[in-house]
Amino acid sequence: MTGYRAGYTFGAASERELATVDPRLGSVARAVIVLADHKILQGARTIAQQRANVASGVSRTMQSKHLGRPAMALDFAPFIARFGVIVGSRAQFVDIAVKEGKTVGEIEAAVREQFTFIGGLYVATGAALGVPIVWGGDWDSDGDVLDNRFDDLGHVECATT
Repeated sequence: MTGYRAGYTFGAASERELATVDPRLGSVARAVIVLADHKILQGARTIAQQRANVASGVSRTMQSKHLGRPAMALDFAPFIARFGVIVGSRAQFVDIAVKEGKTVGEIEAAVREQFTFIGGLYVATGAALGVPIVWGGDWDSDGDVLDNRFDDLGHVECATT
């Protein structure tokens, strides 16, 4: 495209994580970063990391698409412009709420909104590129984000391997 300029780019840490994921998923991520600022937290993980995630409740299965190389999944954290931070965990909500003079619920709603926006970008961009994506805020991909038993809003994965 003539005159096309990326709005955002990944930093070195995100690029290191992207190097561990399936190239198709990496292509989707690189298209999404142009549209919305976010960081890649993790691509591939070890069995030990996955066991720890299951034990802590961060993950629910040992059948994760993060396992293996290339990984078929990645975790992201959005940049929340109005707060000026990348939000990757609920632990940050209290600090942001105090700084912004808002309730934790207001912060959580704003953060969920940005996760949902970026998750939707991954799904739509994946569809446009022929890479079906499942987002952890709508595991069954039916458009109903209230029917999940487990939300993993910063998780996307290839629908097929």
